[in-house]
Amino acid sequence: MRGLGALLAVALVAGCSGAQRPGPRVAVLPVDAVGLPPGAAADLRRELLDACGPGAPGAAATDAAVREVAPASQPGCAAEPGCVRRVGQRLGVPQVLGLSVASLARTHVLRARLVSTDETVAEREVSETVVGEARLLAEAVRGLPGRLFPARAPRWYTRPWVWLGAAALAGVAISATVVLTRASGPRPDVTVPLP
Repeated sequence: MRGLGALLAVALVAGCSGAQRPGPRVAVLPVDAVGLPPGAAADLRRELLDACGPGAPGAAATDAAVREVAPASQPGCAAEPGCVRRVGQRLGVPQVLGLSVASLARTHVLRARLVSTDETVAEREVSETVVGEARLLAEAVRGLPGRLFPARAPRWYTRPWVWLGAAALAGVAISATVVLTRASGPRPDVTVPLP
């Protein structure tokens, strides 16, 4: 019985110890902002980088790639897909995320654009209008990665119930084998006469 308990414990640990997937490998361009107070665009970019997770390159690396790829006379690299693709290729990431924000009084319009560095893959775009305080704008920015990168269902073999079921099945098989092979008393000697 101790073996069965140990087997169930091992299965539970194996089923529940699924490694957390890192965030998407995406570069976040500087935020194009109109009508926001100074420093607000940088704050929104930090919020977006935090929401994208540890897979995103840092702001400094992305800014350096933008300076290398985009000429100084071209201020809005995020508006041109070709420039965005070159930045992503330079950073070695599969996708680049650009965010534009336009604000007028308490109305903020967000436009997030996800561009693949592969020429053959279509772009994704999310637009949202937020009415209210700047705090609501930050919450909307934090929710963008969830809308741009839909969550994938975990694989069936990483779910805890699969491992618990396998452990229970193994325990039943072991118990049945032990019970069925155990003798209930002394075995009679059977001798077969040879002809």
